[in-house]
Amino acid sequence: MSTELLPVGAYLAWWYVDSHFGVTRSQIYYEDGRVEALEGDERTELCRFTSEQVAAARQAVVSSGLPASADSPADQMHDAAPLTYAWRLGGEEGSVSNVGYPATRHDAIDRLEAALADLEEDAGCWPVMADE
Repeated sequence: MSTELLPVGAYLAWWYVDSHFGVTRSQIYYEDGRVEALEGDERTELCRFTSEQVAAARQAVVSSGLPASADSPADQMHDAAPLTYAWRLGGEEGSVSNVGYPATRHDAIDRLEAALADLEEDAGCWPVMADE
């Protein structure tokens, strides 16, 4: 697992790369509650989750089905920008990519993003979408 994608102290991160437009964006969720956004070389703390919100976010990863899901292929996509989620929970870690993003959907990623958006809003964050 890339420490750039999932650094020490983080339990979840997503990474979006649109090489066509030169956009690299990610968001990292840390055990201490920090939620950080990275775009290029710029790092911004969006908000801090309470310990209860960290627990809820960790549970949302499992409940979404992400750890049991597989990458979604790009098929014949010519303008796809991969979106990858990585997690580290209970000694297990992994990653899943929606290679055809934004044209294709990945159900587990969609479920996780909905749960995270609610938590982020409650914590005072403005939910960041990969392709905004």
